[in-house]
Amino acid sequence: MIKRGGNDMKRHFVLGSVIFLAIVLCSISSSFAYTLSGTIYGGGNPLPNATVTVSDAVTSTQLATTVTNASGVYSFSVSNGTYNLLVTPPSGSGFGTS
Repeated sequence: MIKRGGNDMKRHFVLGSVIFLAIVLCSISSSFAYTLSGTIYGGGNPLPNATVTVSDAVTSTQLATTVTNASGVYSFSVSNGTYNLLVTPPSGSGFGTS
């Protein structure tokens, strides 16, 4: 009986360890940050100084705003999810909001 109890104890320890590891890995993977980036073009050329706003697609909550650099590039650090982008061109550029 002592031998069998030891095996049951090992089995419970291994099962508990596997469950603990699974929980830790799930919590770590959900906390990773991702980069959402791109280039805004206007008329085939990169569009500098455009305002780009990122919003949560489910709640419509505005999360961040940035301005494109001289090459029209923007970048956001986001968590896993679905997002909407609103691009507002610089005034005087002749382009509309999209």
